[in-house]
Amino acid sequence: MSGFAPSFQVIQPRRSVVVSLEGGQEEWLARMKQKTRYNIRLAQKKDVVVRSSDDLEGFHRLMQTTGERDGFGVHSLAYYRRAYELFCAPGSVCFAAG
Repeated sequence: MSGFAPSFQVIQPRRSVVVSLEGGQEEWLARMKQKTRYNIRLAQKKDVVVRSSDDLEGFHRLMQTTGERDGFGVHSLAYYRRAYELFCAPGSVCFAAG
């Protein structure tokens, strides 16, 4: 393999998921896995609120905590700041905090 070896630390997601927004919410849910539907409905029952936020420091702390718990690597705060600057138009929901 030309001296290359897989890293033990995973930083980038292994795959992307594309969800069609055609139809109504029940149709969206019907296209999801059962466990995903369960988790969404559980969040609704627990009154989880998703809101737009530009609190990148808070997002980074959340990522670090989750990465440590679930065993995945996390980029630096500077990386997330730059991604936010490049990809988040004013008024869009790029990172959600709840």
